[in-house]
Amino acid sequence: MSLSLNGYEFPLDTVLQGAELVLRGADKLYEYRDGVRTDNQLGMKFTLVEQFDFEKFVVKVPGLLDSPIPLEKIQDKSKKIYVSLKDAKIKQYYDVVTKRPETTVTASAIQEVKQSPRA
Repeated sequence: MSLSLNGYEFPLDTVLQGAELVLRGADKLYEYRDGVRTDNQLGMKFTLVEQFDFEKFVVKVPGLLDSPIPLEKIQDKSKKIYVSLKDAKIKQYYDVVTKRPETTVTASAIQEVKQSPRA
């Protein structure tokens, strides 16, 4: 018997189980047509590291055109920036180009948490 999760969305916390999230980078998210990037900004994408087993992943926030956390602060790697995500979902799908399962993470918002959520 084979279990397929292709196309199903789950709350991200079912996977992370409350792990702390540290922001490591931010960039604009653009629309692509026929494999070519357009000038149409769809939102922002943020590189995060979860603090349980230190896995890095990208979360996309559609509709967000500017980072709520100043980019200068994100680029300063001397301090950790803890964040929380609103309505974060994880979805697995099969990529016909890479011929393997891929994962995408989306959220409706991202915000800085002033200190470690577990402090």
